[in-house]
Amino acid sequence: MLLQLEQECLDVYRRKVDHASKYKAELHQLLADAEAEAANLVAALGERALNAWSEKPKGTLEEQISIIKPVLEDLRRRREERVKEFSDVQSHIVRICAEIAGNTQLSNTTDSQVDERDLTVKKLGELKSHLQELLKEKNLRLQKVDGQLNSIHELSTVMLIDFYEIMSEIHPSLVDSTKSKSISNDTLARLAGKVHSLKQEKQQRLQKIQELGSTLIELWSLMDMPLDEQKRFDRVTCLISAPVDEVSGQGYLALDVIEQITKAKEQALSRKEILDKVEKWRFACEEESWLDDYEMDQNRYSAGRGVHKNLKRAEKARLLVNKIPSLVENLRGKVRAWEEEKRMPFLYDKVPLLETLEEYTVLRQEREEEKRRSREQKRLQEQLATEQETLFGSKPSPLRLLNMKKQSIQGANAGTPTGRRVSTPTPRHGVLAGKERKDGGRAAMVIPVNYVALPKDDSLSRNNSELVSP
Repeated sequence: MLLQLEQECLDVYRRKVDHASKYKAELHQLLADAEAEAANLVAALGERALNAWSEKPKGTLEEQISIIKPVLEDLRRRREERVKEFSDVQSHIVRICAEIAGNTQLSNTTDSQVDERDLTVKKLGELKSHLQELLKEKNLRLQKVDGQLNSIHELSTVMLIDFYEIMSEIHPSLVDSTKSKSISNDTLARLAGKVHSLKQEKQQRLQKIQELGSTLIELWSLMDMPLDEQKRFDRVTCLISAPVDEVSGQGYLALDVIEQITKAKEQALSRKEILDKVEKWRFACEEESWLDDYEMDQNRYSAGRGVHKNLKRAEKARLLVNKIPSLVENLRGKVRAWEEEKRMPFLYDKVPLLETLEEYTVLRQEREEEKRRSREQKRLQEQLATEQETLFGSKPSPLRLLNMKKQSIQGANAGTPTGRRVSTPTPRHGVLAGKERKDGGRAAMVIPVNYVALPKDDSLSRNNSELVSP
């Protein structure tokens, strides 16, 4: 019985000893693990973390564990904070690198693998320095993007090109305010290429407008275009000598402006052919007026200075005057064809040219009729004078002497027309002033300069008998 009790006590003691040994081994293991983890954390966190683990704790195992436990928890907390800081910096670096590379998938990720074996302040400082360099690079790229956008906006404003359409073609983020602007190398290259192409387009458009404007001004000068018509293109003519960098007005180089100038040039060129014929017609009218004055001069064949020049001019003027009907008819056909093609009246001095031609034709017919009547009247007068000379002899009567005296005085006062061009009844731009021409022509043609009123046949014999009677 005693041996059994002794054996049971011995078993209990052995179990307690084993338990104590096991517990002690566990405490040793726990302490060793804590010390190893603390050492690793101190190594990972760097030199500044050594202050928290400068000396090995003393005392029992439980006391040592109780001492190292808060230190270990502090090291773990510091490690978590350092890992988060590393993760934030590295994530930011990854996003900026992805933006520069143009990888939108990486730029949206927030996961970043942190190497927990090196969490030193030095390593963190290196990462932060790299991040600052990337941030600086990003800001420079954003400034370049903004500068290119401003240039494209100015160029598109001048040429009236859709700015947002251009930006969408380059990168969608450039027109979406909810997204960060793309700063990739590809985007910067596309922006630079678009700015270059738009500048070339601006130069070409300005050069074309300057060429068209210069040609248009030359045509205006040839056609003597009114100022109110020229003022419509003031915004274009002011660009003729303007440098390309100074052209910044909205729509100054738009395609519709170029089309408008092109149409104006085409219309001016189409008018020029007709206007050249108008000038020939005007010149013929001036020569006709001079020829009328020349033929009315009784002393045109008298010897004097410039007589041979006037004779030559009169010969050319007669040839040219004979061509006036064909000139007018040809001009009328050209104007009608132009109006049918353009579907608008051909205005000359703000008056339809066809109306002017019709009015001139009517007035010229009336003037020719008046000339014919005048020649017939003169022929009858000469025939009557011949008959009188046949009846009463060649001795001039006092009435004829008085008539001859008047004619000599009028011839001396009139003189021969000089070689200068006599102004025509056409106004400044060649449109005939119908009323003045009509009235003046009638007054000049109905009563010639050398006209002498003759009495009727029944009284003429009586008056002649009285003059010859003693």
